[in-house]
Amino acid sequence: MAGDGASIDIGITKAITAPFKILSFFAIGFFVILVGRMAIDMWILADDSQDALEPPTAVIARELERASAAPAFMGSTHDRAIAWANFITEWFYRKPGLLKNASPDAAPTEQAVRRGVRAVDFAIGRALTGSQVISIRAAVVVAYLPG
Repeated sequence: MAGDGASIDIGITKAITAPFKILSFFAIGFFVILVGRMAIDMWILADDSQDALEPPTAVIARELERASAAPAFMGSTHDRAIAWANFITEWFYRKPGLLKNASPDAAPTEQAVRRGVRAVDFAIGRALTGSQVISIRAAVVVAYLPG
């Protein structure tokens, strides 16, 4: 009966790891759906006559309008979308210093880093807009979860 202990250990391990496997499956699926939706928006539904990118404020306004039309699930979807977009902005762009201007009394190294960041402001702005759109769409997806 030496094999009984080993099978119990394997069973306990599977019981402990199963919820994490299920959660990771749903998380990966969720992000695949979000990225797929953005790809459809960018390549399939894109208007070929437009040469310029849509201004970031217009993109965010359109997404928040869609969030307003979504059903309320555990609170206002519009408010949740704004809160999530603000969270993304604060923790991924402001706290690391990507959106903060250098003060005149900053160290020379800090001022050099700020000049380099300002050189890629367009890319940072587009990344910020994309992150906010993803967070707003995630809030809308949550509104459509079965209750």
